Amino acid sequence: MSVWQQQQVADLRQRISTCMQRRSELEGMRASPAGAAAAADAIRRLDADISESAKLLAVAERKIRDGP
Repeated sequence: MSVWQQQQVADLRQRISTCMQRRSELEGMRASPAGAAAAADAIRRLDADISESAKLLAVAERKIRDGP
């Protein structure tokens, strides 16, 4: 397992964590009618980013587990 692979996995995990935290904050904004539309759009973008990051993380973890 290379240091680069470990760093890639750590970076992806951090990215997902940051996105999830921001998503949680946006969920709170949806309570007000003024922020609901903008928050919903931002949440959709974050969900797409989370999904893509999770796929990349799964691939990276599989490479580490299975070897080169």
